Amino acid sequence: MTLRKLNCEGSTCGTCPLQGGKGCYVRVEQAPLSVWRAYHRGNYELLTDPLYVAKARLGAYGDPGSMSIATWDRFMELLKADRWTGYTHAWRECFWLKEWCMASTTLVDDQEAQDMGWSTFCVLPPSTPEDQINCPAVTKGIQCKQCMRCCGRPGERAQQRITIASHGARAKKVYG
Repeated sequence: MTLRKLNCEGSTCGTCPLQGGKGCYVRVEQAPLSVWRAYHRGNYELLTDPLYVAKARLGAYGDPGSMSIATWDRFMELLKADRWTGYTHAWRECFWLKEWCMASTTLVDDQEAQDMGWSTFCVLPPSTPEDQINCPAVTKGIQCKQCMRCCGRPGERAQQRITIASHGARAKKVYG
């Protein structure tokens, strides 16, 4: 039985408006097998030093805002990653995540997040013309682990806005 069927997503996904079958692209029931297959294809870098990770994905399933600031600070201290990607729907409450995560937005709240100083990852309607999409995974066919643009605003990095059309089996549910 999945977390969705048990209705336990709130503690993992926080305030995400896409949870509960409302457009989330994450397929919890498929994730373990997908990771296992990717590992056996060689898609995961083997760690030679368990205390150092070159690249990481923060919150591959779940919102980083579901952790306390103290837990998050300790986690990032231990992670010791050079680069990372991360997204949060809790950008209104967890301003301290701005350093590490992009605000995950839709057209409804994207400008508000930008006005608050967040870099944003804006999910557009599935029928969005490609000239309005600037996510390199779509425009250049490269994977996130090569791009690494979605890492918040570490240091004095310029604020940015990355856009992508909603995708996956539930894409049409994002905008009703």
